[in-house]
Amino acid sequence: LRQAVDVMGVGFCGGDHSDEAHKANSAKSEAGKSLKPEKSPPAQMAVPDKSDDERNDDDDKKANDDDNDDDQQPLIKKAHALPGQCLIEQTFDLEKDLKLLAAKYGKQYQPLLPREMTEIEKNKQYKNENAIKIMQFNMLADGLSEAYRLKQTEKTFLKVDPECLQWTYRGLRVVEEICRFDPDLVTLEECDHLPFLMKYLKPRGYDSCYQEKTSSPIRHVAKEMIEERGLEKDALNMPNDGVALIYKTDKFEIVDDAEVQQIDSKQNKEKVTALGVPLKIKSIDQTVLFVVTHLKSTKSAEGEEHRERQINLLFKELLKNEQNLPVVLTCDLNANPVKNKKGYNLLFKELLKNEQNLPVVLTCDLNANPVKNKKGYEPLCYSAIVNKENLAFESAYVLANGCEPEYTTWKLREHGTDKHVLDYIFLRGGSWKVTGLLSIPKGSGDEDALIPNWHYPSDHFSIMAELSWVAQDGAAAPDAEEKEEAKEEEDYTGWPLPGECLIEATFDLDKDLQLLKERYGDKYAELLGREVQTVQCDAIDEEYDVAGNSIKIMQFNMLADGLSGAYTKDQTEKTFLNVDKECLQWTYRGIRLVEEICRFDPDIVAIEECDQLPFLMKYLKSKGYESQFQIKEKSPMTKVQEELSEMRNQDISMELDGVALIYKADKFEITGDVQQIGAKNKEKIFGLAVPLKVKSIDQDVLFVVTHLKSTKSQEGEELRERQINLLLKELVKNEQNLPVVLACDLNANPVKNKKGYEPLCYNSIVNEENLGYKSVHVMANGEEPEYTTYKLRAHGTDKHVLDYIFLRGGAWNVTQLLSIPKPSDENAASFIPNWHYPSDHFSILAQLTW
Repeated sequence: LRQAVDVMGVGFCGGDHSDEAHKANSAKSEAGKSLKPEKSPPAQMAVPDKSDDERNDDDDKKANDDDNDDDQQPLIKKAHALPGQCLIEQTFDLEKDLKLLAAKYGKQYQPLLPREMTEIEKNKQYKNENAIKIMQFNMLADGLSEAYRLKQTEKTFLKVDPECLQWTYRGLRVVEEICRFDPDLVTLEECDHLPFLMKYLKPRGYDSCYQEKTSSPIRHVAKEMIEERGLEKDALNMPNDGVALIYKTDKFEIVDDAEVQQIDSKQNKEKVTALGVPLKIKSIDQTVLFVVTHLKSTKSAEGEEHRERQINLLFKELLKNEQNLPVVLTCDLNANPVKNKKGYNLLFKELLKNEQNLPVVLTCDLNANPVKNKKGYEPLCYSAIVNKENLAFESAYVLANGCEPEYTTWKLREHGTDKHVLDYIFLRGGSWKVTGLLSIPKGSGDEDALIPNWHYPSDHFSIMAELSWVAQDGAAAPDAEEKEEAKEEEDYTGWPLPGECLIEATFDLDKDLQLLKERYGDKYAELLGREVQTVQCDAIDEEYDVAGNSIKIMQFNMLADGLSGAYTKDQTEKTFLNVDKECLQWTYRGIRLVEEICRFDPDIVAIEECDQLPFLMKYLKSKGYESQFQIKEKSPMTKVQEELSEMRNQDISMELDGVALIYKADKFEITGDVQQIGAKNKEKIFGLAVPLKVKSIDQDVLFVVTHLKSTKSQEGEELRERQINLLLKELVKNEQNLPVVLACDLNANPVKNKKGYEPLCYNSIVNEENLGYKSVHVMANGEEPEYTTYKLRAHGTDKHVLDYIFLRGGAWNVTQLLSIPKPSDENAASFIPNWHYPSDHFSILAQLTW
């Protein structure tokens, strides 16, 4: 069988493959031409001149040879179809051909997974006729689908019928996935059958540009398939994949064909493949540079260094942007995040010489998660992109929904399940508003959830954003008066105020948790699993009454309601990225904080950033707790209150935060003066010192709570060292020389900080020649936990140990410790706070036995 096929030129856009056009680097696609270029393979399969029976005999012979070789991989379902073949009589009318496909496959044929374009309610006033829909889609190359292999390989999609991966079925479904959402512009990676796609898309008004990846791994796949099938050398002439940009000609135009930049991997030292296309958006008369690239895929330190060189070479030397055009970059970076982020920074800093401060849209398959990778890499790539002090992009999905999708790829291969967020649309600048987003299908958790399958044609879900241009001259943006009116109404309808609880609280914890579940439905999530672990203590014999001579103390920075960022849509340097703001609001979080405290039944709790103590005590007092409190006069809440009032155009009142000590009245009683230390001292340190008698052991103990300066710098660390020394040496009075329990958020690491400064504050506390305290975690385990806070903000990831319980004096032994949850590797639940956890700090708890 030999099919008459359209052909596609090496390194050339579209279908015009004349030598003259090739030399001119013309980018206009003329799908349907069949001119043969220099050195160009056909876009579909050229098959050796054998009958079906002869080819089947070859397959059977090869299969028998494989059966006799113990080292061969197990045989999988035989694939008699070949890459690029479409085994229906196509009309190139999509609706008609889909009916033919349904008739051919019968019950195996399935409708595509349901998805919908969701309108963004808060931006609906900005939606206008200038809106464009941009789709990013790694379509999965036909030659890389493993649909035609006779053996299982490391790239085989497990639990997937190979027949649904073959081009007969999958090619039409890829076109269907694109067309059903009617995007104005589509960027594709792993595109190896552009002429096929364009036969359907050109009648719908699309044109295209293309750049072949001459170093494509499809070359090796073809060689392996020839060996599997016992064919002659070069018998399978499979086309390489590449990157493509497909656009509607009524919305966009190429201003100058000569300005299209085609970057061939054979023409540069780092083998970079890329395509840069300047397109004018006709409705707003604005030219934008769209850039598509696909980097080296090797997942290793050497591969990452290669990608770093590739990305630097691409944007520092190969791509030209002399007109300082706005840029849209679409790419598969194939980059897992590593600790050297130099390459990611230079990616945009060199490319975007944006002296006019023009807006940027970045759409990409980063091959990098927004959270810590399961191989242990921090999300440096994602963090570099959203870092306001660096690249300063904002994710369209985060802007609209408060977080990235749960996943954009979910597949099963030999090494295990890959379920990740890898695909993004980022925005920078004020001209665009996100007015619509494409939903990601929800997986059922069974085999049907894995893609590709009969329901979905790629191993990546396409993502799409509708962007409305609202800021440039000529755009249909609201005028100044309309903007002011919009601000006055601003989309805060239904938004609660700080401290507001939108359920009818009964102040019975179990009942109110049930009300919370009913209000939030599927969003409500159980608190992260934690365990109270017993610590082996040689100083205590087996017959000793541990329970009767012990107290459980919890230390917890609860995250002040006023500092949560939950009540504004604007992103600030303190905004928690990848976090749904609804789970930060007090309605949800306040009750979950009480739950976090109560589920471990501590005898005494030290709390920092406490700005809603009366609310907490309405639950805790009925459980036998009393409390003491010291306000933080220098709280940042004052500034936040002013900013929030301005943002929401209304007067907002917020309580200042402080430190609290909450204790069970049946276990403790106050035996002396409570020392409330305000911040009106030279180091602005504040705290609370409460002398309590532990009734069970008839012993007075001084409990101290404090919260130090948060600035993460050398100067900040030096201030914290001065603060803790002033507090414990001068301000806190301990004339009776009582044993001391110090519970605190030091805002200081126990080891050298990643910014390079020494742990002066921590060392000062544990130094026996200075303050002489001991940490309960070090006493029990020999070291502090791995972290007590793990969050993502505009400057990047914060993963630190900041929370401690210290002891000095007395006869204490540590007999229990509360575990710290391990972060998920696959979704944004790694970062706190979230629906699973109500603070940006984990509580810590120790059982102390006298």
